[in-house]
Amino acid sequence: MSNTSSSKPSTQGSANLHQLLDDASYLEDELEALKFVIESVPYREKPVGEYSILELIALIDYAQEHIYRPLFELAAQNKQLRLQEDPEFTFKQDKVTSVNKFLDSIIGHRVSLMKTVDKIHSEEWKEPVVGRDITLLDLLDNMIDNEREQLRKVAERVMTMDDENGP
Repeated sequence: MSNTSSSKPSTQGSANLHQLLDDASYLEDELEALKFVIESVPYREKPVGEYSILELIALIDYAQEHIYRPLFELAAQNKQLRLQEDPEFTFKQDKVTSVNKFLDSIIGHRVSLMKTVDKIHSEEWKEPVVGRDITLLDLLDNMIDNEREQLRKVAERVMTMDDENGP
């Protein structure tokens, strides 16, 4: 369900913004649902050359905390939008002692992110990011597309593992 550049919502109106905001808040529901199945699969297992399920979820949190949230906070404060250099993604799976607590933490981060997003005036969504040919609304759209892709990978992996484990 990947969007192409021609079908991507742009800064055309508030309807697109509202739909994107609904989509962004949906991550909470997806992670809540994942809590019911995650314990039944080897979520730390890393297929060769790929991330583990836990790492895929951590990537979502990393992006929202280190890339998107700082930009949304600048917009909420009516400041110039600049992408900051973000550190390389690092994640230590062994630091996660409870996967459900980890998911709760990510859900909490999303709730906080959405509170910040709610403070952004509608005209700010059309503002370009300094040095980039992209608006804040486009970034929100990209965030959602990336999250959907990560969640799709998680779902595929969970279903594959569930099929392998049998009924």
